[in-house]
Amino acid sequence: MRKILRDKTNVIYAESLNRLLQSGDLNSILKKPSLLIISTAEDYERWYNRITKHCLSADSFQWFICTNDYIIENVTTMNRIFDFIEEVSLPKKTGILGIGNAAIADLCGNVTVMNQFTEELYFIATEFSGFIRVLQGNFRLINDRLVSIVQTKYDAELLIYAAETEHKDQAVLSFFYLIQHAIVNNRQLLKTIYQVSYYDRTRFTSYCDRLLIDYEKTPIKSLVFGNVFTTGICKAEGSHYLNFMQKKWLGLLLQFFWCNEQLGVKMKDKELIRWFQWLSQESLVIPENVLSTDLCQSICKESRRYTDISQLLVETTEGKQIRHPTEDGLLRVVEKLRYQIKIEG
Repeated sequence: MRKILRDKTNVIYAESLNRLLQSGDLNSILKKPSLLIISTAEDYERWYNRITKHCLSADSFQWFICTNDYIIENVTTMNRIFDFIEEVSLPKKTGILGIGNAAIADLCGNVTVMNQFTEELYFIATEFSGFIRVLQGNFRLINDRLVSIVQTKYDAELLIYAAETEHKDQAVLSFFYLIQHAIVNNRQLLKTIYQVSYYDRTRFTSYCDRLLIDYEKTPIKSLVFGNVFTTGICKAEGSHYLNFMQKKWLGLLLQFFWCNEQLGVKMKDKELIRWFQWLSQESLVIPENVLSTDLCQSICKESRRYTDISQLLVETTEGKQIRHPTEDGLLRVVEKLRYQIKIEG
């Protein structure tokens, strides 16, 4: 299937990446005079020979590998790429070809926009999370404390979802971004995900059409559901006892709890907790070392930095007026979550 998003991004899905390579459909990209390819070591090993044999020459491309010790969506990794661009003396108008998941997409989007020698982003999503991230067109990078500090907006020239590479063990991030989108933009889709996800963790292609419709009519938002709560969690005392995925899912869960009545999602708290823990494959227990009062103060302090959070929440709750979180209101939510998870455990 092939569609154009926002009059710019050529989107290809439900087609074999190998077939696209063999047919020459990607030659206009791969035969550019200068191309920087960015991926993990795993995708490098998988795709290097199959992709580079179609490139213009051995001198027309460079491949930057994000090794396993990298936090991919980190400003440090972006700076390493900038250093690499200088070391190999890439010329002006170098295209960026990203291969991977949402983290690689965040990295590539920022490199494309922020480096003076790069232009145009092409992305092969080997996980559905990368597909959603590029559809959003909103790319973020974190610092060493896992706090989001850099954000750029950019519509890619080409987006391919290589569904044949998706694996159920890698679906956690894909479900996270899919649910994050559905909460705000497509309530019916959220119900469908809940029904389907328990027995099918890999068939994401069926969601592509609905996402394209949603993103065609939805402007790129500077704030995304759950992100402010996640940043507040990252800054709370004792949060180092949680890994980054736990923080992302907890941020989503806490804001979902906070807005649950206004969202109109008829789902019991324990069902929501059970579902999120199953999808994330993580424990979403807030550590005892993280005091509820400290956590609420941190989230409230973070939310007050944004003048547009109220607008986001109004959009989210279909016109019902919600103000910034209050510490008292959040404290009830946090204690409720702690109690419900304790019962579930």
